[in-house]
Amino acid sequence: MRRRRDEADRRRQYVELTDEGRAVIEDDRAVRNAWLEAAMAERLTPLERDVLLLAAPVLVKLADRDPGPRTGGSKADAKPRE
Repeated sequence: MRRRRDEADRRRQYVELTDEGRAVIEDDRAVRNAWLEAAMAERLTPLERDVLLLAAPVLVKLADRDPGPRTGGSKADAKPRE
């Protein structure tokens, strides 16, 4: 990661992901995806895998919704910072 200060507002700092950091994240994601694929193949029936494929768009729809004002929910309910 790389940090740089905003020249217009010296109180603000920007954090950027370096190419090396991006590679680490991509490698980690590949390992996790491989584990998930193997776990699904070993532990789920074909019907269960099909159900997950059908449910995935619904879960994305839930994750993409605007959570509105916070009401003491979990951090997962928080809006992303801009």
